[in-house]
Amino acid sequence: MVRYTMKQDKERLDYRCKRFNAVLNDAEHNWEIHKISTKHWLRRLKLCISDAENVIEEYNYEYIQAKEDTRSITSISDSFSSCISDKLKEMHNKFEEILEERRENYEHIDEEDGSKLPQYFRLPSSPLSDQSIIYGRDADLKMIVEMLIDSHQQRQEEDYTASIIVLVGMGGVGKTTLAQTVYKDGKINEHFDKKAWVCVSDEFVVEKISKDALVSATGKSSNLTVFSVIQEKLLVEWEGKKFLLVLDDVWNEIHEFSNMLGFLRTLGVQGSKIVVTTRSKVVANIMNPSVTYNLGALNSDDAWKLFSSRAFFGSSFDYEKQLSLEDIGKKIVEKCKGLPLIIKVFERQKWRCGDVEGDDGTQSYG
Repeated sequence: MVRYTMKQDKERLDYRCKRFNAVLNDAEHNWEIHKISTKHWLRRLKLCISDAENVIEEYNYEYIQAKEDTRSITSISDSFSSCISDKLKEMHNKFEEILEERRENYEHIDEEDGSKLPQYFRLPSSPLSDQSIIYGRDADLKMIVEMLIDSHQQRQEEDYTASIIVLVGMGGVGKTTLAQTVYKDGKINEHFDKKAWVCVSDEFVVEKISKDALVSATGKSSNLTVFSVIQEKLLVEWEGKKFLLVLDDVWNEIHEFSNMLGFLRTLGVQGSKIVVTTRSKVVANIMNPSVTYNLGALNSDDAWKLFSSRAFFGSSFDYEKQLSLEDIGKKIVEKCKGLPLIIKVFERQKWRCGDVEGDDGTQSYG
């Protein structure tokens, strides 16, 4: 009965995501939006949908093989069931809050009051990764580095000095982590004169991207607000230089990327590169890149290496207990379908918290 109720919650949440995505699509193409309050509301709704889709994704990875492996479900899913049930309810509550605020407040808020609206923020990515080792990406790393330093591998466009390489893959596959590793690679540091990293996320605003690129390239904060001045500063900073610009986590599927990126693509000298990471194939196509690189999931061996490196690091289990826990861990990894983010989420929620049980339902540790 509990699982059925949780399934209903998941299906309701899935329906809400589809329904509200339709609202966002309609707003993007058909609404004339003037109120700051409405823009804030749509941005918050979009972030909430993204969070909800991540929760649904977690649910699907746990239960996709439930009918084929009943024993696995009963032995390793109790703590996850409780966790995901709470998350589903939390997302429904967030949607209710957003709808209620729209009904009660947003229709009556003036433009000057818009800045006071509550918002959800995501921690932006940076070129500094917390991982010293990445698993199963040696071939990908080598290929992308070669693309970046070998100008003959991309088509050259006469009007632009910088070519675009898009790294595309589903959420949680490790695009940002791979881009961070590429960014810090020794060959990349030797090849490019200047580097900059910008986390884009929900808003693709060329003025903000240009300013963030300037701050990243110089290492200095900036109070500049006039776009033409930002352009001049960036032009001077990268004049005569071969630069690498990473635009991480682009997922706004607007159709003016070519025009918006035009200024950035004319900076520096020939051989400069702009790397874009995105989960959206639509974004990848709109970018009209020189190269599109599809990043796939980890194979089973590398997925296990990633999980075990985190789950058993610093452990003091005896041999028999570790063998038993490894058997449980491999079942968890199988459910994660080679997605590094999902592997890490499972390892944190089900392993480190001491909620993992063995096949007899009694073995646990804390």
